[in-house]
Amino acid sequence: DTAITTRTNEQLRPGYAFCDTVGEEVQEQTHLRVHQEILTCTLQQQLPLAVSLLLRKQAERPNDHKIIVFFTTAKVTAYFAEFWTAMGLPCVEIHSRKSQPQRDRASAEFRAARHAILFTSDVTARGLDYPDVTFVVQVGGWVCVRINYHQQNGHTRLSFEILL
Repeated sequence: DTAITTRTNEQLRPGYAFCDTVGEEVQEQTHLRVHQEILTCTLQQQLPLAVSLLLRKQAERPNDHKIIVFFTTAKVTAYFAEFWTAMGLPCVEIHSRKSQPQRDRASAEFRAARHAILFTSDVTARGLDYPDVTFVVQVGGWVCVRINYHQQNGHTRLSFEILL
């Protein structure tokens, strides 16, 4: 990718080594074969919209759904799991406020289940592989701050761009 090469050449010292961690042998990138959508709503609409969406996805595959729901924080994850359980619906809950043995047990439970829903924070976003997942959703937005450096008249200026 020329944009990456250009940016890399601007930021790194000459003689850097480029390491391809994906590999040329990859036939097709995941994002090209996985259907993705975005729903935007107000903060007040998030809970009812998420509940409606999850109930619909469970109903589509009542005996073999495996759904992972990512939340922005451990507190929000715990709140939603408590809410879901109060509705009489089972779920598995993993976040940073749980001990490692609790997380391990919950992870094993979700992995072994034929149908389950996992509420989690970013604790499970990397390095874990769950079989037979049928649906993944991120509830809640995130804020990304892009930092730009501008060279102008011999001075370096810094600007921030907040992406929601």
